[in-house]
Amino acid sequence: MDDYENITDFEGAGTKEAIPSNEYGQFDETLTYICLQTHGKPPQSWDVYFWLGAESATDRHCLAALKATELDKYLKYRSNMHREVQDHESAAFLAMFKGQIR
Repeated sequence: MDDYENITDFEGAGTKEAIPSNEYGQFDETLTYICLQTHGKPPQSWDVYFWLGAESATDRHCLAALKATELDKYLKYRSNMHREVQDHESAAFLAMFKGQIR
């Protein structure tokens, strides 16, 4: 798993923007992603989505699920978790990106 050095801790998750808004909805089909949706003001609730690219490796699927679970733990198990597969995304997931992902 030497390809995963870019994975970071969840410090500040849900309190700051992880990527610039002009990059929202841009997904590489060879990768997996974790998206955190924050609802309300403290006490907050969260939805954790892990998205699996159609050409992503099985070990990346496992790692995304593991990291999503770690994020849920960081959030004191107060999130709802969702698995999203490229080209079969839920309406709720697509709505975060105004129905347009690329």
